[in-house]
Amino acid sequence: MAAATTTGVDDIGPNVQRMQAAIVAGDGAKCSAELAAIDAKALPDVYTKSMRQLRAQCLMLSGKCDEGKKADRENWTAYNLTAENVERSVDVDVSIFCRTGPRTDRDRLLRAMWVLGDSNYKHTLAECRAAFADAKQLAGKVSSTGSMDILDDAKERIPMYAPACYARAGDCPTAWQITKDLEKSDATDYQKRDAFVHAVGMLCADQDQGALSESETVWRSIVELDHVKQGGTRKPAWCTSRIDRALGLLAKLDDKYARDKLASEGANCLAVTADCATALERYAAITGGTDDTIVKQKFQGAVRECR
Repeated sequence: MAAATTTGVDDIGPNVQRMQAAIVAGDGAKCSAELAAIDAKALPDVYTKSMRQLRAQCLMLSGKCDEGKKADRENWTAYNLTAENVERSVDVDVSIFCRTGPRTDRDRLLRAMWVLGDSNYKHTLAECRAAFADAKQLAGKVSSTGSMDILDDAKERIPMYAPACYARAGDCPTAWQITKDLEKSDATDYQKRDAFVHAVGMLCADQDQGALSESETVWRSIVELDHVKQGGTRKPAWCTSRIDRALGLLAKLDDKYARDKLASEGANCLAVTADCATALERYAAITGGTDDTIVKQKFQGAVRECR
């Protein structure tokens, strides 16, 4: 067997660059090949210690999570962090890079919560499904190590994270169903819809959300009107379409609270997208008020954009 040769750091520069690119692309096989090529050059530690975290991430990405965690701990310990902060830093890398291969329940939950909560990247529907399944199974099973543990409140974050992952992946009907399933059994349609929009923002506002009951449709319109400023610039027609959709159903539901909310949120939406005169006119029509002075007083109290 030929003796390993010692070379300079410049010789591994292209390998390190390709390794970094492979890690960013999520290609464990390619980053492993580059790591093996670097190791074959038998460089002194002084040349390779700066790539300890890259080594750890590559090992994790290639399905060697335990080896990766060991290397990652060595990396973060070298920065003189507390033991707690070392473990927290390792957990972050595990959540991003330990995707396949043998993993502990904690590793799986870290990954699941990362996928569900990663608002900067559009994960696939299959990834959302797998992450949601793991999160539901493991959130009550994996013990927290303390308040600094990034899994400490995992169970409480699932109702926010899971619908958002599905919404980003383009499956709004499932996102809405998850919110309904995870909300308290006595939650009202208003509370469910409010929780949904807080979780997914306005990603599903103009998308099909599956079959909705009449009450669900009314509260969908009202809560979306309340969030008119989110998700881009709206036109008055965006507001009126929701007002009209809800009004057509309120006659059947006979829900005064919902009608009052529709009047205030619908008028506020029109105040944002059109003007206060248009908003006042529609507010009066929805409430059925006949005394102009009283209507204007109530309008100014209810419509924050026109106070």
